[in-house]
Amino acid sequence: MADAGLLARVDRVRGALAAAGVSLEELGAAPEPPWFAELRTGRHLSLGPQELQETADHLAGIAVETVLSDEACTSVLSQIEVLTTLRGLKDDGLEFRFCHGEFPEDAATLRFLADYARGRIAAATEGDDDAAAASPEDAS
Repeated sequence: MADAGLLARVDRVRGALAAAGVSLEELGAAPEPPWFAELRTGRHLSLGPQELQETADHLAGIAVETVLSDEACTSVLSQIEVLTTLRGLKDDGLEFRFCHGEFPEDAATLRFLADYARGRIAAATEGDDDAAAASPEDAS
């Protein structure tokens, strides 16, 4: 069943992607499905295969499951924030590589790791071998 919550989640995902520099239009995103207007009036609609496909097309192929629940939406928004943070850190000259492609679950953890790495680099540059050798657990 779809309601205004679906619209809010679609808007949040599209907004996060746009803020991350992703142009959904360049990726071929379809316009908003006409039946979204019915949801905006407070109606509830059943989601059949056609509506699911139209929603996925509007999200430029992002899995429609990401907007079907608040939990799934929160998870994908966190992933988008992590990727955006990684790109920003790379632009600042700090590139992380994670084993087996397992990214931190949230951007705050990634920012903590970046601050830790910057501190170690600064300590090594200043000749402070003890600080440069410290583990992340020592920093918390």
